[in-house]
Formats: sequence, structure tokens, C-alpha cells
Amino acid sequence: ISVWSDLPEVVSPPFLAFLSGLLDMLDPGKWLDASVPLKGKSACERFASCCAWLVHDVAAPPPGVALHLHGVHPQCSDGKPRPVVTRFPTGGLPHSHVPLQVLLMRLGVGELLLLFQQVLLEQRVVLRSSSALVLTACCEALVILLFPLVWQHGYETALSKSSDLTADRSRTWIAGRQRMVVDIGKGALTCLDGGDLDVDGQPRLYSSFDLDVGEVDLAPNASRLPDLPPQVK
Repeated sequence: ISVWSDLPEVVSPPFLAFLSGLLDMLDPGKWLDASVPLKGKSACERFASCCAWLVHDVAAPPPGVALHLHGVHPQCSDGKPRPVVTRFPTGGLPHSHVPLQVLLMRLGVGELLLLFQQVLLEQRVVLRSSSALVLTACCEALVILLFPLVWQHGYETALSKSSDLTADRSRTWIAGRQRMVVDIGKGALTCLDGGDLDVDGQPRLYSSFDLDVGEVDLAPNASRLPDLPPQVK
């Protein structure tokens, strides 16, 4: 919640209504007994109604997997978590809304075409930025847009060391790499890192897309990749 609540799509009526509903239930007297009806609903039911949109608006889980939101009431004697909202398994497409706005603001059309080509050909792609929010939004957009039915194409947004990028050469993924930001008073200077070799001296096997300055550094083998089929184009 802390990450996605910073996005314009989430700082909106659903999220604000969620916060308002939680504040309304912070009165300890209302929570002494979870079974006490409040305006026709118990406290747990009201909490579930506030949180239901969170369960149904997050990225869909893999087909056949249900998503449960559990709650633990402080006054429950057994202290066991109880499911308050359940999202049943689905096998269809994810939500039609794909948060592309951040990605479109960071890369030009040419750079986006190169990025889509690399991802569709299942090449290793590393997105670089000083913002964890930007990395998360762009990785999420790519995965949802390009792989709506192939759930094993996940992404990582917490890579911080060069060794992380070479831990498994057989793996194909989309990754985000957050770089350090140095405060220089009037702004921020990002510490760029690059090169054609990995830490072990082998040729770099991933393409790098800088979301802060819009630069692209393709992998050495990118020129030998096959072209996309006409249907994909």
C-alpha cells in the first residue's frame, strides 16, 4: 500500500474512502466486541467492505490461486487470523487498466519499441532509476501488458549490486535497479553505472534502460536477435 498509494490511480476515491473508513473504526469502543453490529454491520464486515477494493484491484494472482485478506482482532482470545475478504481464482485476463503513464513519460517512442522488442523476445532487461516508485510502476506495466497470461514472467525491483544481475545467467526476467542518489543542494545527482562486462569479466547479457535520463544500453548480442513476427508488430 505504501508504494502504490503514491500513484495517481490509487490516491483516488477508493483509497481515500479506505482511509476514511479505517479512521472511523479507530474508536476502541467500537472494537471491544467484533460481533457488535454497527449501522447494521459488524466491525469485521465494515472492515472487509473498506478493504475489499484492495483485494480486487491488485494484480491478479496465477490462475487457480485465490487471494485472501486476513485480519486479527486484538480482542480475539485465540488470536487466529480470519479471512475477511476473498478473491476467488480466475483464469481470465487481468484488469484492462495498465499503468503506462509513468513509462511513457520516461522513454521516447524509439526507446519504448526497443524495450518491447527485448521483452517480447524474452531477453534480460534491467530498468534503472533513482525512484523505487518509477521502477515498480514500469515493471508492473510491462508484465501486465506483454504477458497477461504467462504469470511466470515476474519482475524484481530491489536489485542494488552488479552481482545481483549475474546470479543466474539462464534466467530471463525484467528487473529494476535502484541507484544511489547524491544530494548536491539544488538537486540530486544520480550515480550512473554501466559497462559491457559483468563483474566476472564475461560479456553483459542484459540490456539497460535508464528511466531517469532516457538512455538505452543494449546488450552486445542484441544485434543478432531475430526480428519480431509481423503479427506481433
